[in-house]
Amino acid sequence: MAFSMIMQRNLINGFAAALILPLVFGLPANAQEPASQQEWAQAVNRTLSRYLMLPAGTAELEGDQKVRLRMTVTPDGTIRNVEIEQSSGHANVDQAALRMVKRAGKLPSFSRDMEKKDLAVISPVHMKIMPPMEKDLAPPEPRKDRYVDEKTGFTVEVATPFKLGQPRSERNYDQILGVESLLKTPPHVGKRSHLCEIGFEASAARDAKRSQAELNASNAIRVRTDAMVKIQNILQGRVEKTETFEQDGATGIEFIVAPGIGPNHASVRQYIAMVDRPAGRVTITCATYATAMPKALDAFRQIRDGARLEAKKQ
Repeated sequence: MAFSMIMQRNLINGFAAALILPLVFGLPANAQEPASQQEWAQAVNRTLSRYLMLPAGTAELEGDQKVRLRMTVTPDGTIRNVEIEQSSGHANVDQAALRMVKRAGKLPSFSRDMEKKDLAVISPVHMKIMPPMEKDLAPPEPRKDRYVDEKTGFTVEVATPFKLGQPRSERNYDQILGVESLLKTPPHVGKRSHLCEIGFEASAARDAKRSQAELNASNAIRVRTDAMVKIQNILQGRVEKTETFEQDGATGIEFIVAPGIGPNHASVRQYIAMVDRPAGRVTITCATYATAMPKALDAFRQIRDGARLEAKKQ
């Protein structure tokens, strides 16, 4: 008994794939309420279709690619076994079909009209791969949000999904901007509207005479690192990790800090990065939950790399 399944079209990496999954059952069925075997087959199709991803090397494949799968399904929908019954002739296509089933993990439970014993399901998977429309070849440029202070050269640029707030001044900074994640990823802490804050502090007259080489020296890095540890100790916090990084000839320092005060502070971690130049210091402070920090680091560093002091126009 064969069922014609719905077709799903995905646009992945610039190629469209059409999935057709007619199911051939190895066991008979008896009609009972409330659902039918045909409805179950349609639900199986919808479930599997959501997990279709085009195989690697689609640029070399066009037209119909067919692979036949054999699955053993238990009455609760568990896929007990899946294997290739008939190969497409392309290993990457075969693996894409197998990965589709593995991503699905489980199928809908049998309808009441189906026998409550393991079912052999033969599923021809039909992938129709078509070259993309020309307009789809180049992905759109991400939207960028940029702030530049022509007087100081303080520049901040972030790309979607991040957005800059309005610049303001505070006691410790000449200028400071908030950075919001429109997707709230990495997760903001508590009721904070901003994921990160980026501040610029102009150098005092005597510090402005120091060269970049002097600011990059190991003893200068150590002094700034020790000062951060001391500040966190005063605030009952703890520096968990320290690393240096390079940015346009300047050596910056980044810290992972466990704060010692604030609501639910034990579950929070801060990312603090600072870059010192003769004209001043740029500091980036971000906060998220401790469990999210490992994955959040790439985003925080992306924001950090978009904050800098550029040469002032003459």
